[in-house]
Amino acid sequence: LLETEDSSELADWLLTRILGVDQAILTLRDRGPLPTAEFLKSLQAMNPGWTTDYAPMAMMHWLRSLGVIDRTAQSTLVLTTKGREWAERIHWIPEALPAKSSGTTFTMDDFLVDAQPGDTDTSIVLPALKDIVARVQGAGRFETSTIALLHASLWSHQRRHFAILSGLSGSGKTLLAKAYADALCESERQLLILPVQPGWYDPGALLGYVNPLRGDSYTWTRFLRFLIDASQDPRRPYTAVLDEMNLSHPEQYMAPLLSAMETGSTIPLHEEGPEFDGVPGQLRYPSNLVVIGTLNMDETTHGLSDKVLDRAFVHEFWEVDLKTYPNWDQTDGRVRTVLEELSLVLAPARMHFGWRVIDDVIAFMNRSAEGEQLSIQEALDSVVYAKILPKLRGESNVRFREALTGCQKILRESGLARSQAKVEELLRDLAGTGSARFWR
Repeated sequence: LLETEDSSELADWLLTRILGVDQAILTLRDRGPLPTAEFLKSLQAMNPGWTTDYAPMAMMHWLRSLGVIDRTAQSTLVLTTKGREWAERIHWIPEALPAKSSGTTFTMDDFLVDAQPGDTDTSIVLPALKDIVARVQGAGRFETSTIALLHASLWSHQRRHFAILSGLSGSGKTLLAKAYADALCESERQLLILPVQPGWYDPGALLGYVNPLRGDSYTWTRFLRFLIDASQDPRRPYTAVLDEMNLSHPEQYMAPLLSAMETGSTIPLHEEGPEFDGVPGQLRYPSNLVVIGTLNMDETTHGLSDKVLDRAFVHEFWEVDLKTYPNWDQTDGRVRTVLEELSLVLAPARMHFGWRVIDDVIAFMNRSAEGEQLSIQEALDSVVYAKILPKLRGESNVRFREALTGCQKILRESGLARSQAKVEELLRDLAGTGSARFWR
């Protein structure tokens, strides 16, 4: 192949070794031109294990790139001249893998909007709540009541399974969302974690779009493929975690989903007809789709509109009981004292910190002890300055002033001179300008 650059060098190997290639070519020879959906359905029938169109679609794209099949102006698939030459090599009838004795194989028709609903039982099967609680608690420090409340809020509506976890950064929101999703899942394909980007200004970030540079193709996204997988597997829950979902505006990039989850209507994907490049024009909203969003509230994020809030249950995570932290025995008692006291005075202004910061502080202190180049006092002063003080910012009000004054007192009494000097600087800024922040 490298010498001749002729893809036909692969023909014999592909036709005899790769399940479905021979079927794809004979299908187009005998029945073409074909719409993509019909072509993919014929390939899916070759393997009961292909419960989505992922493998058939990959095969279709490879055969196109090899010059074996092509798309017509009417968006149907046909054999090229090379494809007809490959078809002449097939002197056998392609055999499909045998179907399993039980279970249902879903095809494109099951999620196209114009398909008729069948009699298949699509009731969602969930693990027992006690099993979910046990698995979530095995992943992190979560109260039983917290897990039960999240579970109830997600499954109180027959279709709208949407929850938002907000609050303190590093308090375990993403860990809870992922642990809960894992507790529901039987396989990794039932969980999708998407870090939301600030540039998500329209639904294309989630649902994909018709490629403007190549008009015969659709730009897929991980979420769209996940959505279609959920549609094809209606009895099992599929959980999408939108991490830091308010870095952009959810009412913009989630607009079609928010409408469909509320009304039960379809999700519009494109206007190129019933099907385009393997993507249906519209998609039924999967009632087994679970959406959990996490968010932090600061100057880099956006507030949530009523359109989002009306459809979701919001759970706040602001209270952090540092006394329950399990790894205090890994560090010096002075570290614990300073962290607990700082968290206590910062909490009324909502500038306290969560488990992630404590983990980082203890890891830093343990690492700084190597080689005995830094004293505990020096290391603690440095890590407080680096991990806790940068988040101190605000306008002149009673809570913020009391938080800074309390910090100043704790740092002075603990002998953390560098950190104390920084907080005194913030207090001077607050008195002189009416605002203060670590970054000047």
